Amino acid sequence: MSPKPPPSAFQNFYYHVFGDTRYYYYGGIPESVCTRLEGLDRQKAEQLVLRAIKRIRVDERSIKAAGYLRLQAAAPILEKKLVAKLWKPRPRIRSIIIWAIFKINDDKKQRDNLIDFVNNGSNKEDLTRVDAADLLSDFGKEPVAVECLCRALLDDDRRVADAANFALRKIFQDDSYLLNFLHGSSRPLYERRSAVVQIKRQMGM
Repeated sequence: MSPKPPPSAFQNFYYHVFGDTRYYYYGGIPESVCTRLEGLDRQKAEQLVLRAIKRIRVDERSIKAAGYLRLQAAAPILEKKLVAKLWKPRPRIRSIIIWAIFKINDDKKQRDNLIDFVNNGSNKEDLTRVDAADLLSDFGKEPVAVECLCRALLDDDRRVADAANFALRKIFQDDSYLLNFLHGSSRPLYERRSAVVQIKRQMGM
């Protein structure tokens, strides 16, 4: 019997975004399941996501997918949900909606606001520091963003530290040396300090 062929990019996308929710709450949605889509597969995925986020009770997976797809048509729909009178999103859903809007708009002017929020926890309409740290990975190896994430990696809030670790792994995904210091999550402080030293040395900071 010949081996079963691997799922297509679209099947993988559909499985993560519209399949069994247990897998999402266990492992989330890898950004790659959205960014690998091309041509007709991407068009079909975008249509499905737009249809899903228009529902009154929207699934957070489709919001995440809209962000990863940087789906411009989704931004006004999500913005309306933030101010809708008939439906008040839960704090977690509200945070994910704001995260997705930031992701879609890709506004470089927001970088300094996000850095201030990660550092100081200043008010930003229910956006969490975890989500803000994740968004900073979009600015790549810009020194101010990396510096902020290095500081967040040492944060007492382990959720923030883990988000910073994940963001730094995305930024340095092609640097096998640094990835050795950014493995896993919820690591002891001395290991995270070591990672920061190596990152700053590599960046000349």
